[in-house]
Amino acid sequence: MSDRDIDITRWPYMIGVVGPNGSGKSVCCDYLARCGYDVFSLSDSVRAEARLRKRPLTRDNLILTGNELKTQFGTTVLAERVFDSAQALSSKRLVFDSIRHPDEALFLKGKGVCLLGVTAPIEVRYQRIMLRKKETDRVSFEQFKEHDIVEASGNSIGQHILKTLELCDNLIENEQGLTDFEVKLQSILSYESSF
Repeated sequence: MSDRDIDITRWPYMIGVVGPNGSGKSVCCDYLARCGYDVFSLSDSVRAEARLRKRPLTRDNLILTGNELKTQFGTTVLAERVFDSAQALSSKRLVFDSIRHPDEALFLKGKGVCLLGVTAPIEVRYQRIMLRKKETDRVSFEQFKEHDIVEASGNSIGQHILKTLELCDNLIENEQGLTDFEVKLQSILSYESSF
């Protein structure tokens, strides 16, 4: 059975994905896209702004840019922008990726978005980012841990992933392979009452 043959009629119309770097958020979004969802990332707004400011797309620069935007326009600015864009461009089922702050999560929940958290041990997450080789992934394990602490703990205005995960309707521990993750995802989404 292909992803398109899966019955998604009981799945939420709008899903938000929360999780630390390397946890599997993009894999989750890719899977949902194959099932017919349109994916919108809050990080896309940050990347676009960093390009406007002529900053290389390193993790430090993206964190800096996101924090600047949230300081200037409020902590829900990315969620607001992406939600408005999604509403204007799509009438399908929607996924919002890279939710990193509790205020973003609460804003989207207020719009009817169901939140799904994706987690994995830090060693597993670091191995994954080394394999995917994005520009923002060119860091040592020590740098990765430092970034992880800042993003998780609320040591910056723009991110507090641990508190954001607490607001999720469901959590998936993604420490095994792709098949295990997709089975868990299908299982959670197939029970409408779990959201």
